[in-house]
Amino acid sequence: MSGADRPALTFLGGVGTVTGSKHLLDTGRSRVLLDCGLFQGLSSLRRRNWAAPPVDWHTVDAVVITHAHLDHCGYLPVLAKHGWSGPVFVTDGTARLAEIVLADSAHLQEEDARFADAGGWSKHRPALPLYDARDASRACDLFTPVRHGDAVPITDDVTLTFGRAGHILGSSWAQLTVSARPGPRSVVISGDLGRDGHPLLSAPQQRPDSDVLLIESTYGDRLRSDVDTLQALADCITRTAERGGSILVPAFAVDRTEVLLAALKSLRESGGIPDLPWWSTARWPWPACGSTARRSAPVGRRSGRICRSTCCPPNTCWRRTPRRSRCAGTIRGCRRSSSRRPGWPPVDGCCTISSTCCPTAGTPSRSSASLPQARGHASSPTVPRT
Repeated sequence: MSGADRPALTFLGGVGTVTGSKHLLDTGRSRVLLDCGLFQGLSSLRRRNWAAPPVDWHTVDAVVITHAHLDHCGYLPVLAKHGWSGPVFVTDGTARLAEIVLADSAHLQEEDARFADAGGWSKHRPALPLYDARDASRACDLFTPVRHGDAVPITDDVTLTFGRAGHILGSSWAQLTVSARPGPRSVVISGDLGRDGHPLLSAPQQRPDSDVLLIESTYGDRLRSDVDTLQALADCITRTAERGGSILVPAFAVDRTEVLLAALKSLRESGGIPDLPWWSTARWPWPACGSTARRSAPVGRRSGRICRSTCCPPNTCWRRTPRRSRCAGTIRGCRRSSSRRPGWPPVDGCCTISSTCCPTAGTPSRSSASLPQARGHASSPTVPRT
């Protein structure tokens, strides 16, 4: 999609790695950045976030975000930090979820800077975060919500249409139609695509015809298993509970924790698993869960009540700070495990749910820990990828 009279696409991220998605559409009259993701994983990748930008961001007229995962929106605060103030087009669901995700990312950036100062291994004095909470807030102030299916002009010659992608709350594929000679041309960027049958989200919409189709293909070489994942989860929980054990389920905070809680609620109500207390030791899936639940709830209900009624099994306890997570092991009738890491407190007769960051091969997540394999304990259940 290049030439004197045709738009051009430049790949600035998401190439050679699965993170840092950024694609620049240059029509000759305007520039639109498709996704604005953070590089994650190995240190060689994370250093790219600090590198000089491949283009002058001030020449970008607008940004389009397909969904609220950090590898697609986590670099936005860097643009805001350097004074970029253009519109960021998102769906309403993405806007609400990205506010949570970016605030948490800023918190982690600031925390990493404090750790670097304490350890003395930063070349800066004091150590600097990539961005802070104020930068994340400025980025969120730029959000311009667009409803699925609406065709919205975002520059003089580019019109945007979002369609449901079914990946996480608010996720979308994006169609950009460009006024060009000899006639309009269109590009569709898939973002991350979900599947039919998501328990909390509407099914993905069919993508329209286009001149260029840009597809995320992180798992393009893998086949999905047809194993009944709910039954596999129920078998693992029941088997472990019968021998008095604990189950630790690492789960991504965005979407996966909500889906897992909804599955546990369904299994408990159908009698597929015993009645056990559940502990979520993530710092912030509660508001994310509430945002997901609000999509199908009456207006005016409090997100906590909605979250409990829609996503959560009975006896769910939330431990959103390391201190409160460590307290889980002191509850009467439960025993603290030998794990030394805060935030991972498996306890007898309980199923703990711990949210992870986004680990990449070779980079253990911030929450990783060695679990005891003594009798009566089980590590993460072996459940096929969903």
